[in-house]
Amino acid sequence: MEDLNSQNNNGKEKVLSSIQHVSKICASLKDHKKVNLFGPPGVGKTWMAKRVSELATRMKIIHVTLWVFMCKEYTKESLSKSIAQQLCLLPTTYEEWEDGDENKELKENDDKVQDSETLIKEIKKKLEEKETKKLEEKEKKKLEEKEILLILDDVHLDHETEHDSNETKFWSLWNEMFPNENFKTLLISRLKRKHEDISDAIEVEAFPKEESNALLIGKLDAQLRKKERILDLGRTLMEKSDGFPGTVIMIAKSLNYFGVDECRMSILEKELEETSHKYSVNKLLCMKHDVLPISILKDLWWHGHHFFRDSASVHYNELITYWILEGYLGYGSMTSLYNKGHGIVMELMDYGVLKGLEGDYVFMDKSLINVDDLYQYVDQNANLGLATVFTSDVEGFGRITHEDGMLKTPRTRTKEKNQEQKQSSSKEVGQNLSTLLLDGTHFSEQVMMNFLEYEKELQVLALFNPTIKSLPNSLDMMEKLRVLVLRGCEFLQDVKLPLKALRVLEISGGRSLRSLKSIFFKNMVNLQSIHLSGLQISYLPQAFYNLLELRWLVIKDCRRLKKLESLSKLEHLLVVDLSGNIVLDTVDKNFLKFKNLQSLNLSNTLVSTTPLLKNIESLTHLLCRGCKGLGRLRGLTSLTSLQTLDLSGSIEFEEFHDSSLQSLRSLKTLDLSETAIDRLPSNISDPRSLYLKSCPQLERLPCIESLRDLEVLDVSGSKNLKEFEVGFFDRLTDLRVLNLSETNVVDLPSLSRLSNLRELYLSRCPSLKRLPSLESATKLEILDASWCSALDDIGNQSFEGKTRLQKIDLSETKIESFPSLSNPSHLRQLLLKNCKALKNFELNVSLPNLEELNLSGVTLKPNGAELMKDMSNIQILDLSNTSLEQIPSISKFTNLTRLSLAGCSCLDAELDLKPLSKLEVLNLSGSSIKRLTNLSGSHTLQKLLLQGCSIAESSEDDEFKDLLGSNPKIPDEMSGLSHLDHIEFPNVNVNTSHEESSSKEANQDEWSICRLSEDNKAPIFTSGSQFLEILKENPLQEESHLCAVPYMVEGETGDRYLQRHELVFRDVYLQACGIPQYKGNKSLQIRGFNHFPKGIENIICKVNMVFLIDNMFNGLPSEFDVSKLKQVNGCWIDRCDETITIFTEKEGDENSNSAIFLQNLGISNNRRLESIYKGKQASGSFHSLKSLYLESCPKLSVVFQSSWLPKNLEVLQIKHCDKIVTLIDPTDHGILPSLKTLHLWELPELENIGLSFPKLQTLKIWECPKVKQIERIFQSSDILETLSITGATSLKSLDGISCLRCLSTLILESCPMLEYVASFLDSVKTIEIKSCEKLQILFTRVYYMPDLDTLYFEDLPMLKKIGVTFPSIVTIITYECPNLNLKGTIVD
Repeated sequence: MEDLNSQNNNGKEKVLSSIQHVSKICASLKDHKKVNLFGPPGVGKTWMAKRVSELATRMKIIHVTLWVFMCKEYTKESLSKSIAQQLCLLPTTYEEWEDGDENKELKENDDKVQDSETLIKEIKKKLEEKETKKLEEKEKKKLEEKEILLILDDVHLDHETEHDSNETKFWSLWNEMFPNENFKTLLISRLKRKHEDISDAIEVEAFPKEESNALLIGKLDAQLRKKERILDLGRTLMEKSDGFPGTVIMIAKSLNYFGVDECRMSILEKELEETSHKYSVNKLLCMKHDVLPISILKDLWWHGHHFFRDSASVHYNELITYWILEGYLGYGSMTSLYNKGHGIVMELMDYGVLKGLEGDYVFMDKSLINVDDLYQYVDQNANLGLATVFTSDVEGFGRITHEDGMLKTPRTRTKEKNQEQKQSSSKEVGQNLSTLLLDGTHFSEQVMMNFLEYEKELQVLALFNPTIKSLPNSLDMMEKLRVLVLRGCEFLQDVKLPLKALRVLEISGGRSLRSLKSIFFKNMVNLQSIHLSGLQISYLPQAFYNLLELRWLVIKDCRRLKKLESLSKLEHLLVVDLSGNIVLDTVDKNFLKFKNLQSLNLSNTLVSTTPLLKNIESLTHLLCRGCKGLGRLRGLTSLTSLQTLDLSGSIEFEEFHDSSLQSLRSLKTLDLSETAIDRLPSNISDPRSLYLKSCPQLERLPCIESLRDLEVLDVSGSKNLKEFEVGFFDRLTDLRVLNLSETNVVDLPSLSRLSNLRELYLSRCPSLKRLPSLESATKLEILDASWCSALDDIGNQSFEGKTRLQKIDLSETKIESFPSLSNPSHLRQLLLKNCKALKNFELNVSLPNLEELNLSGVTLKPNGAELMKDMSNIQILDLSNTSLEQIPSISKFTNLTRLSLAGCSCLDAELDLKPLSKLEVLNLSGSSIKRLTNLSGSHTLQKLLLQGCSIAESSEDDEFKDLLGSNPKIPDEMSGLSHLDHIEFPNVNVNTSHEESSSKEANQDEWSICRLSEDNKAPIFTSGSQFLEILKENPLQEESHLCAVPYMVEGETGDRYLQRHELVFRDVYLQACGIPQYKGNKSLQIRGFNHFPKGIENIICKVNMVFLIDNMFNGLPSEFDVSKLKQVNGCWIDRCDETITIFTEKEGDENSNSAIFLQNLGISNNRRLESIYKGKQASGSFHSLKSLYLESCPKLSVVFQSSWLPKNLEVLQIKHCDKIVTLIDPTDHGILPSLKTLHLWELPELENIGLSFPKLQTLKIWECPKVKQIERIFQSSDILETLSITGATSLKSLDGISCLRCLSTLILESCPMLEYVASFLDSVKTIEIKSCEKLQILFTRVYYMPDLDTLYFEDLPMLKKIGVTFPSIVTIITYECPNLNLKGTIVD
């Protein structure tokens, strides 16, 4: 092939030949009425037709071009609208519609007959017909006496009845609408049409080679046109593709994307090397995840009706709006989402997936996407399925405009005729926005409500992150509202308005919404899509199960939803997603009626078996991830379209009960990770990907005949897997990824048949001693055998012929020699950390693309620095603890981000940092480097480790001492390092006495610490040992907040701003929990440790509050002896999952009964916690404790024992502890004499309180359905002031509260068995009762309540009377209490 750059002459000649070809078609159109342009998909028919239209217009053969698409069935309205769009006749912003007197009359009639749906529909139909008629008149006027070129695109063969029917209907409509117009027709089809009235047929062929070259060059970015490697790839892609214009453009766009860095380039080269003949370039679309979301590409391939794809055209802004509502663009501000969507539209248009029409309209061409490349993306379902709900042209969003914080249809104006002046004046009569998306982060609640007040014509409304607590009343006036999206509505508490026309509903992120009422759904007879996520609902009302038109059902992440009634009436369902409803254990036993179901997601629920799915031939995805109780699948054998079966994390699943899985012929992904399966079913079908990660029962894998097309096999983490049957891998010739990490394999069978193997993972296989021969794995890219502690033999020829190798990791192995590398031009990572048996190591090959080299602890050959002679792309270099005699020449390492020369004691030189402008981490600890030059210019430096290095000799001893003040002082040359967040100083002398030395050996240096500032400054970390030395001479200031973390893995930096932000959040969180804020105290966070950090007790004794977060040690270690730490008054333990008990009595310890000075104790998110105190003799230890907060401790069943009852406890809050049955051991009894506040929140198993509280003032019990004998609390708490009970399902009355003389506030909600409240209450001022279905009367004894101030009743269908009298000044609010009669209860 000729050089792509030599296009000046030949390219021009070929372009001219294309023009001549277009001229030939124009000449044919001049002489004939109907011409057929045919050719295969992508050959350039549409491109050619556009050129023909442009030339024919210039030649005045035609005046107007109109496009229509035969894939679409037109109605008169939709055809008229399409033509109007192309003729620019539809209104834009502030453009005016005529609105005559007859329309006004119709509107008046519309107002008169609001109660008659039939009449309203007839009137609206007449209005639409009149609008269509007006458009036709305008179109006829615009086309009058003009020559028209009518282009029929996507015309099919005559025998294809569906499209032939579309074409017949189109011609019938066209002849009716424009019977007298002069027009010529250009039919675009894939195959030649053989119609009698077709005058000429012209075949469109692929571009000549030279013209394709010229097109490719024109589409390449300017800087890439000069790179020979890019041009070579372009040539290869063109040779292996069809050479069609659309393909050439796609090649250029792919080169522009993949050509920007080495990693992407290698991906592209790898794709080409694996293809021997033709290559489908559209596969590359699916590899651009950061530019083109997979969800959008997958959306094009939705099986079945798709409004936006199947429409003849859609405005690109309407398409972006659709993507935003479906969640395809993620989260963010409205402006950022719109800009992201606009960029994707441009990308898809460049690739030809979207094709542009006049007026910024586009249409989709799914033929360029290969559905086979998208099957593995199973979590990409749309939020709402709008494309399946919208069916006609009038149901879209309309033309959308973008403004800050909103997307909306342009507001139109109405012309009214002034009869007296006989002239038209324009004014906004109708507030006729039809679509509106508002961003709550951009507008206040009041502004949003004011905006909505007048928008009565809205059909689509989406509010993102609104702060509303209830639905705006203005929605009640929006009779045409079809789509309502409330996303991120965390403050929403109730939804009451009837929305009769609604077809799509989303309420997501509503963590304050506790219930949905039947009346809300009762009239939604047209609802087809519902999305409820993140709500606090525990059930769905009965009316929900009568939404017969539902197709899209998403109810997920509702953590209190336990049961679903039968869905059998919802026969049209396409998608069912019930994932994340973590207590849901009941769904239908069978889904046999759902014949169109395509996706079922039951992940992270408590279902024990799947519904019967027999003969649902459309089902493609069945997801049951994390279903802890799942033991059985039902009806799999007939799921012939099933592509993905995911049972990962279903720990009770042991085996398949179906007689055969071979019928699952479409299965591509089978994930059985973290299940109890002990063998593979012998009758498994032939998936491409098989995941058996962390299967503890799996010990042996036998040969399975059917596994022939497997590409991915992952058994990592299955620690008991020891053996593969001999010959297991012989059939797996297509295997690309093999992951055996963290298994117990000793010897691997032969891998000689794995010629397509790309990735081999063997990390942390402790019994593996040698690698099998990899001679045939010539395409191997990744070899990871790190931490195989017994591995000493990898073979001398292991890397011969492995020219594709990108990563070799043999760290922490016992290898004694390293095989030679064969042409390692693609190698990016070479990791040999702590291969201490490796002697005299050297690299004698060029590694131009190497990015990371770790030789830490390796014995190098003398003059080892020479190994760095050709590594210009190196980014991470670790030569710590090697025998380097001189510093490598690093002036050419301009891409270096991490450099470690720690422990290189033979070095004796200075280090110039000027060339290292990208350096982020520099570790010179313990090295002989004496001088750093140009340090002040290292503006990207984040981590600087200088402890024990020779630089200390030139520094002043007190230069770094002031680390504990509010503004730590560091040397001037470091003060400009704005990104520096971790530093270890060279001149803080650490005492190396025997005592200190032993502490150091016990990992005292294995942690870092910082002081968190109150402003936006990033904290600076230093080593624990240095900080302790400084602390000896410099006391902690008031309000010092410290954070200690494990010493980071070499090269890791992390985001230190996170620590401060979490501290601020923690302060807010603690206030909400009732624990005093700590801003006036000194605090220490201890985060992320596996073992309690040695030496940190010297800091704990100097602070007031300690936070233990994300640690893996059990309980409070002996070093953290709270009985001796009098200054520590607060402790918070969060996400310490290995903690089983907090305080333990030690046998024989005379001080076990010593007082514990903690005043505030918080324990949250500790999954294994079983007790707070374990022992018998702690009676006086906890008398200082005033506040106890417990949250999300799922294994805690009892809070107190008689051996430990904090007598001075004032506040007790317990939330989300699923197994708590009683507050005190049933064999004990006790009293909390000082308790004033008790909150019990979502304790599903709590039955017995078991304690008495004589000073209790506030009692709140929320969603504790099994709690009994609440009245016993009242007997000992006669000064109770506030009582709130929600979700007490067995509560029938509260007779005991009559003795509460101080009670002023009573709140009852969702107590379905409550029949009456009590006999009487004297002092109560506020009564609020909601959703108590059987409540008929409040008080059984008639008396006068003089102090009553407020009554609030909601959703009390059987409430008839209150039973007492009260003053007329009482505020009474009632909702949905149809039988309540207040007659005779109000006394003046």
